[in-house]
Amino acid sequence: MHNSIIFSFFHWFFAVAPADAIRLSRNFLLWDWHFFSIGYFMPRLFSPWHRDITGYGRGFDLKRFLHVFGWNLISRIIGGIMRIFVMAFGLLVLTVIGITGVFVFAIWFILPLLGIFLVGLGIYTLIALV
Repeated sequence: MHNSIIFSFFHWFFAVAPADAIRLSRNFLLWDWHFFSIGYFMPRLFSPWHRDITGYGRGFDLKRFLHVFGWNLISRIIGGIMRIFVMAFGLLVLTVIGITGVFVFAIWFILPLLGIFLVGLGIYTLIALV
């Protein structure tokens, strides 16, 4: 009895395929996390953009110090803004992937019930017309 095609189908439909769908959704979420470097950018949020920093040189010159400090600060601000935008877009895509995964998982179980309901509705409609 356990080797019948009907039992195999129900086992696949209710046990194997949902586990695969969850695993696939998890892989997409991890891909997004790594693709947009969200975990990498968080501790380096205000690092200089493309490591573009200027050295202060030898000795102390107030004008040079303020000039270099200003450019290095601008580089860090640009880096922070760029990383925030990339992470925000990555989190948006992460949210869309998560919602899509939950939606697909729910639809997987609703569609067979919907199919049975629609077949029953069709039979009822045919009988009501007679």
